[in-house]
Amino acid sequence: MHLSESEKRDISPAKLALSTNSQLPEDWIQKPLKEVAEIAFSGVNKKSRSDQKTVRLCNYMDVYNNDYITADMDFMTATASDREIEKFALQQGDVIITKDSEAPDDIGVPAVVVGDLDNVICGYHLALLRPNQNEIDGVFLAKELARDRVSYQFSRVANGATRFGLTTDAVRNIQVNVPPLSEQKKIARILGTWDRAIDLTERLIEAEEKRRKGLMQQLLTGKVRFGEFVQSDKTQQSQAGLIPEDWNLKRGDELATVNPRKEIVDNENLPVSFIPMASISENARIIGTHIEPYSKVSKGFTSFRDGDIIIAKITPCFENGKGALADNLNNDLGFGSTEFHVMRTKFNVNPHFLFFHTISYPFRKRGEANMTGSAGQKRVPTDFVKAYRIPLPSLPEQRKIAAVLSACDREIELLGRKLDVLKEEKKGLMQQLLMGKVRVAI
Repeated sequence: MHLSESEKRDISPAKLALSTNSQLPEDWIQKPLKEVAEIAFSGVNKKSRSDQKTVRLCNYMDVYNNDYITADMDFMTATASDREIEKFALQQGDVIITKDSEAPDDIGVPAVVVGDLDNVICGYHLALLRPNQNEIDGVFLAKELARDRVSYQFSRVANGATRFGLTTDAVRNIQVNVPPLSEQKKIARILGTWDRAIDLTERLIEAEEKRRKGLMQQLLTGKVRFGEFVQSDKTQQSQAGLIPEDWNLKRGDELATVNPRKEIVDNENLPVSFIPMASISENARIIGTHIEPYSKVSKGFTSFRDGDIIIAKITPCFENGKGALADNLNNDLGFGSTEFHVMRTKFNVNPHFLFFHTISYPFRKRGEANMTGSAGQKRVPTDFVKAYRIPLPSLPEQRKIAAVLSACDREIELLGRKLDVLKEEKKGLMQQLLMGKVRVAI
C-alpha cells in the first residue's frame, strides 16, 4: 500500500523546535494525559446481579485484540448499577486501555470507540479515557498511546512482580504529543487508511484459509474429484469413511518410511540446515533455518531430507498444527528437534499429497486422542503414525490434489507477506507522523 497523490501532497518535512524531551514541531505541545482527557478505572466485572440492569460488557480481550471498538462486535452480557452505567457507558471517541498485564511491556494497549454503541459498558481491568474534544481527537489519542515511546512510558510505571498494573496517577501523568486539533484529525484519517487495508488483508487471509480447509476435506476424501481421474461413481465403506471405489486405503507405514535411520555423512564440516521446533509455524510452515556444520547437529537431533514430512509429536505443538514439508535444505540434509516424527514417502506417493493429510483435521484430532505419557507432557506415538490409514488415489490424481491445495497455500503466503509489509509501513508512518517528523497539510 502507498499514500495517494493527495496524501503525498498533504505531508512535508517538519520545522522542528527543541522541546524538553525531544524535537517536536514548534506548534506542537507535550502534555500529561490528565490535561487532555478524563480518566476513570472501571470496576464493572463479568458477574450478573438480579438487582442491576443488563448491559453489554466491553472486556479486556475486546480491547487487547482490536484497534477499534465497533457496534458489530460480539460483547458479552453482564449487569451494572445505574451509577456504573452513567460513568462507564461507552461513547464515540472514547479511548480504552488495558491497565493490567502479566508483563510490563504489554500494558496500556489502546482501542478507540468508533460509531454509536448501544448499552455497552467499559469492563474490569480497563481504564476509560474520555478526550476533551476541543483538545484532542479520540482516534489520534489511541494512535499516540500505541506509539513505541508512549508504550515504553507505560512499561516504566507499571507496578507488580508476577502481574503488573497501572495506577490512576501513573496513567494521568503519561506524556502525549498534542498537535493542533485539525492536524490530529488528518493524521488519524491517514493512519486509518492503513488500518482498513490491514483489516481487509486479514479478512482475505481468513477467507482463504477457510476455503483451503474446505477443499482439503473434500479433495483428500474423494468427495470432490477431477473428472479425468474418475473410473467409477461408486464408493466403498472404509475405516476412513466412504471413499471412491477406485481408491485404496493404506497405512502410514505403507506410504512412507516412518522415522528413518539418521543420515550419516563422511564430511564432518558439511554445512546442513538446522530447524528447531520454534522455526515451525502453527500453520505448518518452516519460518526460519540455521546453517550448522554436520558435526554440531548430527548427535542428539532428528535428521531429514528434502521432501520429508516433519510432524511435531509433543503437546501442545502437535495440537497447534506444527509440521512442515522439508525443502531447500542445505546439501539436501536437515536436522531438528527429537520431538519431530519424520515421514519419507515411498514409490508412487506424492509427498505434498501426504503432507496435506498430516495437517488435516482428522489426522490431528485422532493423533491427539492417541497421545501417550503424563498429562503434562504427552506425545503422539510412532505406532499411531504408522497405523493411521489414508485414502490413496492414483499418483496423477495425488499430484493434481496437491497442486490445487498448494496453490491455496501460495495465495495465503502472498497475502501474509502483504500483511507484514502493510504493518511495517504503518509502524514507520506512525513514528513519522506522531512525532511530527513529517507534517500534514491542513
